[in-house]
Amino acid sequence: MPCSKLGQILRSPFMKFVAHAVSFTLFLGLLVINASDRFEGVKNLPNETITDHPRQVFRVKTTQFSWTEMLIMKWVLGMIWSECKEIWSDGPREYIMHLWNVLDFGMLSIFVASFTARFMAFLKASKAQQYVDMHVPDDDISNASLPDEVAYFTYARNKWRPSDPQIISEGLYAIAVVLSFSRIAYILPANESFGPLQISLGRTVKDIFKFMVIFIMVFVAFMIGMFNLYSYYLGAKYNPAFTTVEESFKTLFWSIFGLSEVISVVLKYDHKFIENIGYVLYGVYNVTMVVVLLNMLIAMINSSYQEIEEDADVE
Repeated sequence: MPCSKLGQILRSPFMKFVAHAVSFTLFLGLLVINASDRFEGVKNLPNETITDHPRQVFRVKTTQFSWTEMLIMKWVLGMIWSECKEIWSDGPREYIMHLWNVLDFGMLSIFVASFTARFMAFLKASKAQQYVDMHVPDDDISNASLPDEVAYFTYARNKWRPSDPQIISEGLYAIAVVLSFSRIAYILPANESFGPLQISLGRTVKDIFKFMVIFIMVFVAFMIGMFNLYSYYLGAKYNPAFTTVEESFKTLFWSIFGLSEVISVVLKYDHKFIENIGYVLYGVYNVTMVVVLLNMLIAMINSSYQEIEEDADVE
C-alpha cells in the first residue's frame, strides 16, 4: 500500500537510490554474462560458417537473440519508459539540463539503434531461410545455386559488406556498453572516498574542454604543415606518415603517447632540406604538445582536485 509504513519507506529518496543502484548493477551483470561465451574466444573464425543442420542459412544462426539479450532489451524498454515519465513530469528543458539524463538518453538510443539493426539483419536472414525452404530441394545448400541476395546470408563474416546491419549493430552495441559502465559514476558521490574523485573527474572534463581549444589550434597547425611538406612524397617514404591528411592526423595523434617513430620524417630520396625541416617541425611539435601542453593540462587537473579536497565538506 502506498500509504503504509512500508510504502513510505520504499518511496524515500534513499530506498529509491538503492533500488536504482541494484537495478543498474543487475543490468551490468547481464552485459557481462552476454559476453561471457566469448571470453576464451569464439567457436568459429571469421572465415568459417557453422550451422545446426545442412539446410540452415548461416546468418539465421548468428542473428538470433540470446536470452541475455532479450533481458537486456526488456531492461532498456523499462528505462525508456522511466525516462519518458521523467521528461513528462519535469519538462524537456529541465531534463536536458542534467548531464546524467543526456548520458542515459544517448545510451538508450544507441541500444535501441543496435537492436533495431540486429533485428533487421535477422529479418533479412529469415527471408533467405524461407527462400531456401521453399525453392531449394537439396539436402545441403552449400552446393545449391542461390540468388545473390540469398547466397549473401550464407557467407562467412569475412565476406560481409561494411554496411551490413549486423556489423553496425555490433559496433553500436560496443559503444552502448562503454556508456553503460561509465554510468556507474552516478552512484560514486554517495561514497566519501570515491565521491571527491568523481566530482574531480567532472571538473577535469571541463578543464580538458578549455585545454582542447589550444590543443586543436596547435594540432591542426602542425598537421596541415606536415601534410603540405610530405604530400608530394607519397610512395617515397619508409612509411606513409604525413603523405595524406588521415596519415598526418594518426601520426601526430599517436605521437602524443610516444607511439610514432622518428622515421616518419625520413625520405628515401636525398632531399635533405625537406627532411631537416620535417625533423625540426616534428621536434617542435613533440616539445610543444608533450612537454608544454600536456604538463599544463596535468597542472590544471591537479589544481582542480586540490580545490575539491579543500572544500570536501561543501562538495
